[in-house]
Parts: sequence; C-alpha cells; structure tokens
Amino acid sequence: MEADNKRLLEKMADLEDSSHRNNIRVRGVLETIVQEDLPSYLLWLFQAIQASLEPADLRLDRAHWVPKPQNLAQDVPRDIVTRLNYYSAKEAILTAQRKASEIPPTYVGIALYADISPTTMSRRGDFINVTKCLRNNKLPYRWGFPTKLLIWCNGSLTKIEDPAQGMEKLKTWGLFPDTRTAASQAATWKVTAD
Repeated sequence: MEADNKRLLEKMADLEDSSHRNNIRVRGVLETIVQEDLPSYLLWLFQAIQASLEPADLRLDRAHWVPKPQNLAQDVPRDIVTRLNYYSAKEAILTAQRKASEIPPTYVGIALYADISPTTMSRRGDFINVTKCLRNNKLPYRWGFPTKLLIWCNGSLTKIEDPAQGMEKLKTWGLFPDTRTAASQAATWKVTAD
C-alpha cells in the first residue's frame, strides 16, 4: 500500500512538472518593475543570456510575480514565473546561463531555474549534500524521473536513487570528502540525462 501511494505521488508530481515544462523561474529581479513591463524586461534578460536566439524564438505566453513564501524576508523580491512558447528556447536559455562565464552588470544577482513542482523540489533538496559535493568537484549532473541523479562514471551509468546511496557512491569514487582534483575528474567523469 505504501509503495502504491509513493508511485501515485511520483506520477502526480511528474504530471505537474510536465505542465511546467516550458516555464522558467526568475529569481532576484527587483519588484520596482511593474507587471506590464515584465515581458519586455524578461525578453531583454533572455537575449542577454542567450544572444543566438532570434526574437521570434523568445515568444512569452505569460509572465507574473508569484506569491511570497511566508518565511521569505520582506526585502527579498518575489520570484517571477514565465512560460516560453518554445521548449527549445527555454532549454537554450537555461543551458547558456549554466555555461556563462559572466553576465551583463545590469542582470547581476539574477538567477534562472526550471520551474518544478514543490514535491519534486523537496525531493531534490534531500540530495543537497550529494549535489553540493558534485558541484564542489566541478562535476555537472542531471536529474531523472522519479527523482534520482544520473551519472556516467568510467563508461557505465550509475543511478543514485536516494541520498544515502549517493553518499556511499561518492565515498567509493573518492569524491567525498572532496579528494580528487578538478582536472582528473574532468578527464574521467561524464554526467548525462535519461
């Protein structure tokens, strides 16, 4: 019964994530920008991050401020959620942001994220020690469904399905504590998605 409930919750989270597939969550934009100006502001931001996209590729279906969580400080701006018409444009923008070495000064402090369900976000949060170690070792990673980390190591795929398993794998691979150098990791590790 418990396993059935878990599968049902995973499927519901997946459905919600699918409905957010084209969304980008934008964090750090000052709330001095009024709702009417959000689309044009976001288009300028996305063009600055991924200049190779044509204006026709950057069609926004909607953009709005989200309600502020109760535990967020008053001086911290609310997030913006926007939906791009084209999934490929959304992916190009998020990929460019991850690879960007610098961002124009106008947009410093702004971060972009995929918009995922609270259930998925909470589940990914359980892996924070594993993902922090991967980032500290300059290793990119991808998420799979249901929530798991997908890592290619020395030519074979390793699926990390729970945080404890992840910490054990990191120790086995000599990454936790962070014992390998970034150069040797880059030569022997590859991370991919489903």
